[in-house]
Amino acid sequence: MAFFEARISLAGEAPDTVYQRAQIKTYQTLGSLIGATIDRLRPQAGATSVASGGGQAVA
Repeated sequence: MAFFEARISLAGEAPDTVYQRAQIKTYQTLGSLIGATIDRLRPQAGATSVASGGGQAVA
């Protein structure tokens, strides 16, 4: 996420070219999509995972 925010800030407040405007839109879209994917994949509160030691041992 920080990468996309940095790229947007490097493009400037007022983009001068069509290319800069396209870059900003691309990075905003990619940042939104990655953020949504992370939120969807993040474990829900109260859920246990095997990786965190919450799984049960099988005998």
